[in-house]
Amino acid sequence: MTLLQKPLSGLFTTLENGTFIGFLNNCLFKKRLFAGTPFIRSKKVKLKSFAFKYFPKSKMELRNFSWLGHFVFLIFLVVYSFELFSEEEIEPQMDDSNSVIEESKPEEKNQSKSGEVRIELAKLGNDFISFISSGKWKEAEKIVSEIQKISGDSVEYNYFKSALLYSTGDFQKPIELLNRAIELNPNHDPSYYLLGMIHGKFRNWVKSIYYLEIAASKGSYNPFYHYNLSIAYFLNKDYASAKITLEKTLELKDNYHLAKLLLLQSLIKLNNTEEALALCERYESENLKVGRFREIYANLLFEVRKNSTKVIAILTEIKNLHLDSKRSLANALFMENRFLESMAVFKQIFQTGLEIENDHKVYLQILLYLDKDNEFENYILAWIRKSPSEKEKILELRKNFLIEREVFRTTYKPIPWR
Repeated sequence: MTLLQKPLSGLFTTLENGTFIGFLNNCLFKKRLFAGTPFIRSKKVKLKSFAFKYFPKSKMELRNFSWLGHFVFLIFLVVYSFELFSEEEIEPQMDDSNSVIEESKPEEKNQSKSGEVRIELAKLGNDFISFISSGKWKEAEKIVSEIQKISGDSVEYNYFKSALLYSTGDFQKPIELLNRAIELNPNHDPSYYLLGMIHGKFRNWVKSIYYLEIAASKGSYNPFYHYNLSIAYFLNKDYASAKITLEKTLELKDNYHLAKLLLLQSLIKLNNTEEALALCERYESENLKVGRFREIYANLLFEVRKNSTKVIAILTEIKNLHLDSKRSLANALFMENRFLESMAVFKQIFQTGLEIENDHKVYLQILLYLDKDNEFENYILAWIRKSPSEKEKILELRKNFLIEREVFRTTYKPIPWR
């Protein structure tokens, strides 16, 4: 039974007892109901990610991060936190015992009515989650209209309306609605969070970080707040803050693979390669068999320890390697004197047009070691035609490579002992 299928009476008993935060911690994190993508994964619904869709491809594959689950989680958070939004009830003036008795009955009616409204809002919120998760925008809009009829100009209406607009690609109109929600409830962390994501859409990282920091401060129990804040830090090139925030994220949700991956990338950006490698080895000991993790691990092994044997063992098991991993594999194969295999991988790199100078150097050495002199000379000429301004440098490299080969051929070869 999913959390949404639990009796609403039990949920609101939890809320009224003042244990909402503990309830979330127990249900969402200790029981791992939100491991991965909440609500969406079981339905196998393929949807576009709603947040930060413009991430450039060069940003360490951040474009692959799916934030739809985080977004739906926030909606869920609002649905089951109306107790936090309800207005304070005015206590009756106790002039005498009779006045208290007279006013107690209307108060009970008001409380009953307030509870009924919260239950109805929760039901509508469930429907909203279902519709928005499956991309049924018109149905979701009808739900928002119902919420407005029941609660008027409330935190719930302003937030759900802005969530609907945001999910359909309108990022300007929700700003006013979210500001209104915050005006009604200055502690409404989901509104700060969504404002941060909207400003991220506009690549205004200063404002994005500002609102995400408030959300993470007010909802410090929520790992998704901290994770998306770390992405904003990372894209703003504040890798040190990203590292700290990601460590906090993993304290709250230790099986959050995307946070582990971004933490590794932050450490690499900070040139903390030894720390990154130690973290990779810990993940390896935990048997974390995720392709990109293993690629980063292999690249660090090659860069820091030059362990070509293990690098080859890891990378040859992975299909569709990234460019940096192909380069590590090609160089590792070269170090193991597996020249033909190394050549094949280098040719894949050259086909991308993203080769670097060292790729050319190693490839030329391979040609000489295989005594492919004609190919060597043709490659030199092609390189000069492609980079005429580097002609003198390339010719100097040619000269040095030929000298090194002649010296290598003069290696003393003793007669083996009988």
